[in-house]
Amino acid sequence: MSSLDAGAFGKVARDAGGQSMSAAKRLSFLGLVIVLVLLVLEAGIRVSHGLRGKAPPHFDPSVEYEWQWALEHVRLGTSTFEGYGVFHPKLGWVTRSNLERDGVRTNGAGIRADREIPLAGDPYTVRILFVGDSYTFGSNVSNEHAFPEVFQRRFLADGEVINLGVPGYAVDQAVLLYETIGTRYSPNIVVLGFFVRDFYRNLLRFRGYQKPRFELGEGDSLRIVGLPILPPQQLYEAYASGERIIGGWHYSHLFTKLANKITRSMERREIDANSESWRLMAAILRRFRDHVRASKAKPFLLVLPNRLDGHIGSSYEMIDQMAMAEALALGMPALSMTETFQNEAEANPSDSLYQERDVGGHLSIRGNELVAEKLFEVFQSLGWTWMLDERASPKE
Repeated sequence: MSSLDAGAFGKVARDAGGQSMSAAKRLSFLGLVIVLVLLVLEAGIRVSHGLRGKAPPHFDPSVEYEWQWALEHVRLGTSTFEGYGVFHPKLGWVTRSNLERDGVRTNGAGIRADREIPLAGDPYTVRILFVGDSYTFGSNVSNEHAFPEVFQRRFLADGEVINLGVPGYAVDQAVLLYETIGTRYSPNIVVLGFFVRDFYRNLLRFRGYQKPRFELGEGDSLRIVGLPILPPQQLYEAYASGERIIGGWHYSHLFTKLANKITRSMERREIDANSESWRLMAAILRRFRDHVRASKAKPFLLVLPNRLDGHIGSSYEMIDQMAMAEALALGMPALSMTETFQNEAEANPSDSLYQERDVGGHLSIRGNELVAEKLFEVFQSLGWTWMLDERASPKE
C-alpha cells in the first residue's frame, strides 16, 4: 500500500470512528432526555394526585379505593361513614336506620320506608322484596319516587313492597343481603336489581369500604372471601398511625397508570361466557335463584342499563344481554329496561330518564316510574297479577 493510500485509509477510519462516537453521544443524549421526561411526568402525576387529594394508582383497584377512603378519613380525623351507610361486619355496610335527609327516609331497620315493617307479615298479603344498589334504593329522589315505592302505590295497594337497595352495592352484596336480612321478611317475590356497571364491583374487595366477595371454586362453586371485615375504626387507626401507608416510592405511578388503562380496557372488551368474570356473575345469579326458591319465593332479575349514550355498543350492553340469557338458562324470569328506555327516549326526547351526571346520574322521576310500569306489565305476562286481584294466600 502506498503512503497516499495508507493516509486515505487512516482518514476514513478516523472519520468512521468520529461518526460512531457522535452517534453514541446522540443516543446517550436521547436516552437522558427520555429519562428526564419520564421523571418529570412521574413527579407531575405524584404532585397532581397529592394536590387533588386523590389516591395514587395501583394495579389492584381495590387498593386504590382503600387508599382513597384512608386519605379522606385521615384528613377528616374520623372513621365515621359519610352518606347513608353504616358499618356491617358481614356485608361491609348497610343503610343507616332512622335516616331523614333530602327526601330520603329509612325506618328503624334501615329499610327505605316511611313505616316500620314487621318480620312476620300477614300470610294473606303479598310481599315483594327488592335488593340492589343505589338505582334500586332510588338515589337523589324522594321515597315516593323510588320505583319500588311507585310500584306499591300504583299496582300493589293491598300488598307490601320492601326496598332493601343499598347505595354502592355490588351484585354479590345484594345477594348476601337477601340471605342475611331479606329472608327474615318471608317475601313472596324477590327482585334483584342489577345495574350493569355493578358487574365490575363483584371483582372488588373494597369499594366505598371493605366488602365481602365471592371467588370461584371447583365446578364454578362459590366461596366467600374477605371476612371478617375490619371495623372502620381499626382501619382508620392503621393508616393514621403509619402502620399502613398510601402509595410509596417502590414503584412507578406513571407506568402503573398507563398499564391500568390498557389492561382494564382489554378486560372490558374480552367478556364472554367463558371469561372468569362472567362465570363468577353467572354463579352469583344461580346462587340467588337457588336461595330464593329454597325459601319458597319467586326470584326475578331486573336489569337496569347504563345511560343509553354510554350503553349501546359497549361492554355494558353485552353484559345486559348476557344477564338476560343467563336468567333464561336458569329458568328465572327477567326484565331488561334497555329497549323500553330506548323507545321512551325516541318518543319523548325532552323527558330525561336519568338525572344530570353532576348530581349522580341515577334514574330520574320519570325513569323510576317507567321501571315500575314495565315491571307490572311483565308481572302481568307471567300471570303473577293474582296478587293484585284477590287476597288468596300467596303460599298456596
